[in-house]
Amino acid sequence: QQTGYSGQRDKFAFVPMQQFSDKHLLSDYRWLEEVSRADSNARRLRPPTPRRELPQHLSQLAHQAKYRGVKLLIMPPGMQKRQHNSTRYDFRARKMHWRVEWRFPAAALAAAAAAAAPAAADTPHNHEESNPTKPTHSSHDLN
Repeated sequence: QQTGYSGQRDKFAFVPMQQFSDKHLLSDYRWLEEVSRADSNARRLRPPTPRRELPQHLSQLAHQAKYRGVKLLIMPPGMQKRQHNSTRYDFRARKMHWRVEWRFPAAALAAAAAAAAPAAADTPHNHEESNPTKPTHSSHDLN
């Protein structure tokens, strides 16, 4: 006959104080150690949470942009646009120095068409359109 008894004490069963012995205390202590070990293993196996803390100069730049009503998005480290970004905040002058890269796909098409037509290439405004991705630097007092 099978009784369904495994030979192990039910770790969660209530034990009255009169029946509680050193054997029960040791069993409870070992169960707590087992739980602690499982928790420790789970913490070590968990991948580290990504830290989204910015360097101080970028954090201050983002704060100053937000203060001025500008939604500033900063690319993750290692991205080419973040490496080339030279936007900064000058605390002494209280100015933001922006690096703006203007991209007009239609202007690039117009510049390519102007290069094909020799008469149109001589016009002064085509000089600006010939390199539509050239960054421009600007400094504005935003107080």
